[in-house]
Amino acid sequence: MTGRKERVMYVNACPCHRSFADEQLCINEDPIRVIVKFDINKDLMMSEIIPESFTETREKDDLCFRLIYLDEEEDRYYCLSQERRILVQGDEVSGEEMKKALEMLVPENSRFEPELCNECLYNVLVSLKGNGNASCSVVQVDVTSVRG
Repeated sequence: MTGRKERVMYVNACPCHRSFADEQLCINEDPIRVIVKFDINKDLMMSEIIPESFTETREKDDLCFRLIYLDEEEDRYYCLSQERRILVQGDEVSGEEMKKALEMLVPENSRFEPELCNECLYNVLVSLKGNGNASCSVVQVDVTSVRG
């Protein structure tokens, strides 16, 4: 990140995205859902020209851009692809919590935007909420209920 901003609008990672074997999972809400990960350049979201096909694709319930954004009015982070609030252990993620988490994960003098670890971001947010210890261990997910 070049130059720290007071508030981060877009974060190119999602604390609720998990890769398990050959599947991509969303743990944001119950039930855990199998998703299709779709990498998108966050600069596209800043553009005034967004293809209509992108808007139509965004409405699909199984798509994940692994990109979250801050609704400044509510001071809460949302999933860009699902338009749902980001939840960490059932609690919403505030702008201040995300700012602190990113300060821990991204060196202040970083000259590039690093690839953030989803699990690390999740665990740091859990720690900031006082619900556990910050670490990069993978959260265990029971995928038998996802596969049906």
